[in-house]
Amino acid sequence: MTNADVERTTALLSPSRRYMTKHKLLVISAISLPILLIVTGLVLVVANLGGDSRPAARPAIPLTRTPAGVTVAAIAPLRPIPSVLPTVDPQTQAIAVAQALATNFARHDYAAARAISPMTQDDASLAKQYQPVTKLIVVPVDITPIGPSLFRLRLGLVSQQSSQNTPSTVFYCVDWTVDAADGTVVQGKSASLKTVPAQVGATEFPAFVPTCHHAALT
Repeated sequence: MTNADVERTTALLSPSRRYMTKHKLLVISAISLPILLIVTGLVLVVANLGGDSRPAARPAIPLTRTPAGVTVAAIAPLRPIPSVLPTVDPQTQAIAVAQALATNFARHDYAAARAISPMTQDDASLAKQYQPVTKLIVVPVDITPIGPSLFRLRLGLVSQQSSQNTPSTVFYCVDWTVDAADGTVVQGKSASLKTVPAQVGATEFPAFVPTCHHAALT
């Protein structure tokens, strides 16, 4: 309470009562002001001791952390998928079909071989013919188109064999007709050209292709 407040309050009283009332109000004002200051100080102390009740803001967590000394490679943009897929050359496909048949013979998978080339021989006859074979490699010699996807192939066959733990390689020449679209083979004439007492590749018979090209098959 200020002195101006005391003057306004006591102005309405009688002189004697005015004096007494003014004196009491001044005393009350003198007592209440220090109390107010003490209370205010205590509130400030409590606030400082208790800390701010509001939660402290958490530090921002980076989305990506890269260890020191580590270089992050840039990610290349995705390439658009072509609307038209590349087509396989029919001649290349025909050779692949011929190699698939030869591989099935070497694996002694005669059911898979028949799915490519229908044969009249039973499994026993085929096993007698191909049992020693461990690998059969197709070497293209001549390719003659006879239809949109039909080719007459003269092929060299490198037949790596093992009989009674004795390795050998037989070089054959065959005529096959291959339908690249259907994935089928019609086997034709054949001839054995050379035998080597070891498992070797076509490079060990440099004249293989020209020899097969001019060979008379039966």
